[in-house]
Amino acid sequence: MAEFHSQAPSQVEILAILETALPAYHDLAQLAASPLARWQIVHRAPGQQVGNRVQAVLAAALDVLRLGGTADAEDAQGRAYVLLDSLYRKGLPPKEIFEELLGVGKRQFYRERQRAMQALAAVLCRQETAAIDAWYQSLPPASYSRLFGRDSLVAGLLERLADQEGPGVIVLDGACGIGKTALGREAARWALRSGLFTTLVWQTAVKASLKKASVEEQTQAAARPAITPEALLDGIAQELGSTQWANLPTPEKQAAIARRLAERPTLLVVDNLDTVADGRALLDLLQQLARTPGTRVLITSRHRLENFDPLSSVHVQPLSGEDTLALVRHIAAERGLDELANAS
Repeated sequence: MAEFHSQAPSQVEILAILETALPAYHDLAQLAASPLARWQIVHRAPGQQVGNRVQAVLAAALDVLRLGGTADAEDAQGRAYVLLDSLYRKGLPPKEIFEELLGVGKRQFYRERQRAMQALAAVLCRQETAAIDAWYQSLPPASYSRLFGRDSLVAGLLERLADQEGPGVIVLDGACGIGKTALGREAARWALRSGLFTTLVWQTAVKASLKKASVEEQTQAAARPAITPEALLDGIAQELGSTQWANLPTPEKQAAIARRLAERPTLLVVDNLDTVADGRALLDLLQQLARTPGTRVLITSRHRLENFDPLSSVHVQPLSGEDTLALVRHIAAERGLDELANAS
C-alpha cells in the first residue's frame, strides 16, 4: 500500500527529492519511483501513468517561476526559471547556461542553482499544502471529536475496502443516530491517509422535509428515492470537476465518469441511502461504478440491503455500556460539566 502524505514535506525534504527528480526529468520510469509519486498533487494530476503525472507536476512548478521569465540580473525568479528549465528540461550544458544565458562564472552559477532549487521547492510546498487542504475539505464536517468503541469496525471496513477480490460495494447499516456517517467518515479518512485511495467522492441522499405533508404524501415520498441515478451521476461529475458532462446522455455520462475514476484509486461514499426505493434505484448503478479498477463504494443506510448482491454488509451495533459511559464522560468534559464527567 502506497504511503500518502497527510502533511506537506518540509522544504529541506523537497530539496533532497528535487536533487534526484529533476536530473531524471525525461526518465518517466525513474520519476514514477520518486517520492513525488506519493504526493497529492501528483495523484490529482491528469494522466494514468505515474511518471507522466510527476513530470507534469514538475513542469507546472517550473512554469510558476516563469512569471519573471527573463535572465535579467534583477529578476531572481526569472533567472531561476531560465537556469532550471535550461539545465533539466532542455538539457543544456552548465557552461552554456552560465556563460551565454546568465553571464556569470561557474561558482556564481552553482550558487544561483541552489537558490533556484529553493524557489522551486517553495512552489511545490505551497502546491502540496493546498492539495492536502482540498483533500481534507472533501470529507464532510466531523460531528465528533473522538469515536468510542469503533476501532475494530473501522479496521474491518478498511480491510474490506482494501480487498480487491471482494465485493466492490460495502454497506454500513444500523439504526438512526447510531453513528454510521461518523464511521464512514473515519474509514474514509484513514483509507485516504494510508494511500489506499487518493480521491474521495462523497454524496448524501437527503429527502425533502415532509413535516407539513399529508399521510398520503408522506407514503408516496417514502416510495421515491431520495436521489435519482441521474442526480447521483451529476453530483459525482461535479466533485470530479467535470460539470461539462451535465448535458450528456446518461450512458455517456456514466462512461465518462468511469473513465475518470479509472485514472486514480477512488472511494465513492453514498451517505443516508435509507429507503428500499433508494436501493432499487441506485445499487445497480453503484455496482457498475464499483467495477471500475481501483474504485470502491461505501454506502450508509438504516436498512439492511442484503438482498442486493454482490455486496458486503457491515451491521453497526449499539455501543457497549462501558463505551457509552466513556462517551458520556468525554462529552461532559468537553462541555465543562465536571461533576458529570467525574461521576462514578
